[in-house]
Amino acid sequence: MANFLTVLTLAGIVWVVGYGVYLERQVEYWDKKIDQLCAADGGKNVGLRVYERVMAPPHYIRPANGARPASIFVPARPGWRPPNANEPIVNETVTLEVLRETNPRVVRSAVRITRVADKRVLAEEIYYRRSGGGIPMPEPSGSHKCPIGQKSRINTAAIVNEVFINHPLNLSQD
Repeated sequence: MANFLTVLTLAGIVWVVGYGVYLERQVEYWDKKIDQLCAADGGKNVGLRVYERVMAPPHYIRPANGARPASIFVPARPGWRPPNANEPIVNETVTLEVLRETNPRVVRSAVRITRVADKRVLAEEIYYRRSGGGIPMPEPSGSHKCPIGQKSRINTAAIVNEVFINHPLNLSQD
């Protein structure tokens, strides 16, 4: 009986370790796949695209306050809710394509600045992202996204700087 329990315990340990290795290999596979997708066509399918530069509404401009420089705030619109009629321009994050639904989840997404009146996208930052995967741990699981580096902003504040002609950073460069 003792030998049976020993064998059963060892088999359980081997299974757990093997499954952990499998989960980590899935993360490595999808991280490499994301990097390949970003590099495809010289990276033309990801990154920042500005379609139209416009003037920001006056109530979007926030003056400098102490150490914080002047900036523009564009309200976010959750994808499940229609835009507020009082806001002429909103930012939103949309999922363009789901490459893998299960853990790890892999998506192609975009952060967009959109004019509400005609639903025209003024600018967008397209990126790939993996979330989750790997061995389950108490702390949040890791993620991977691209593009990475100076080409990537994936940051509404940086996109806003490119879209609005009257952005305080653009005015100070003149």
